Formats: sequence, C-alpha cells, structure tokens
Amino acid sequence: MRKVFTANNILFLLIPLLLPLNAYAVTFPSLSEMLDNINDQLPYLWELVTAFAYLTGFFFVFKGVHHLKQYGDPQSQMSGGKNLSPALLSIIVGAALIYVPTAMQTSLVSIFGTSSAMAYPTGSGVDASFTELGQIIVAIIQFMGAVAFIRGLMQFHRLGGGQAQPGTFGKGLTHIIGGTLALNVVGTANVLASTLGIAWN
Repeated sequence: MRKVFTANNILFLLIPLLLPLNAYAVTFPSLSEMLDNINDQLPYLWELVTAFAYLTGFFFVFKGVHHLKQYGDPQSQMSGGKNLSPALLSIIVGAALIYVPTAMQTSLVSIFGTSSAMAYPTGSGVDASFTELGQIIVAIIQFMGAVAFIRGLMQFHRLGGGQAQPGTFGKGLTHIIGGTLALNVVGTANVLASTLGIAWN
C-alpha cells in the first residue's frame, strides 16, 4: 500500500527543522512595566489619531463639495433622485473632524461645564506607585475616549451615504457621549460618586 504525502504530513515532518536548537527563557514584563510602555507611546498615538482625524476630515469635506457640485449640475438635476443630505453631512462631519480638539472641548463643556479634564486625585494615604499607575490608566482611558469620539463622528457620516444600518444614529451618539465621558473619566467618576453617595478616601 503506497503512502500519499499530503500538505499536513509534510508540515508535520518539517516542524522539527523549524524549531530552534537552543531553548530560551521568556520573561514577561509586569503590569506596571506594560502600563509604563503604553504610557510612553501615548503621545505618538495621540498624534496618529489626530492626523487620521485631520486627513479624514479633509477627505469628507472634499467629498461633500463634490456631491454639491453633482447636485448643482443641470444634467444630474434632470435625471432626478438627487439628495442634498450626503453632501451636507460630509461637510459637517468633515469640519468636526478637522477641528476635533475643539469639538472635544465643546463636548466637554456641554456635559461638564469645563473644557479641562480633571486630574487623577493624589492623596497622602495613597501609595506613590499606585498613584502613578492610576495616572497612566486615566491617560489610557482618555485616549480611548478620543478614539470613541472620532468613531462616533464617522458613524454620523454613514447616515447620509445610504449605507447606514438601523441604529447607526444611536451608535454614533453613544460613541460621542461615551467618548466625552471617558475623556473626563475622573469627572465622570466624581459625578457618579456624588450621585450614588460614595465618598472617595
């Protein structure tokens, strides 16, 4: 009986050749080291997200202007079926993405009454290493809030493009409100604490 070599059999025979001859010890960083590494990369991630928002905003504005040109074209008006909402939504969302820091500050003022995010509370009874980790965690949550805010604006852009699924408006609004609450996560925690009657020690 002749053996047939399949791809699985050949791969199984080649696995010993792919393994390293020497074994290496793998060390994993601690949680505080991982958070420190993430914190070191956060300024670059902020720049990346802001640059993405600017580029996407300019693209949406140009797309909206192109839609306006098509809407004003006499030949396209004769064919009928043209809608102005995609052009207007593209321009509005594009402008909000271009001015995304101002849009975030406006959203913070609307909810919290101030445009500055509160700092992590540092008390004398709190260990210094825990305070540092708390500040890093707050910075990570604020970054995730900015990403959620931009994603909410992108959801609003889908409303005018005819590709929106049911519930897109609610998803976009949830992302914007949730992103704003995460941008000022300490203020959100203070509001929840005073609402529920919790005292921070």
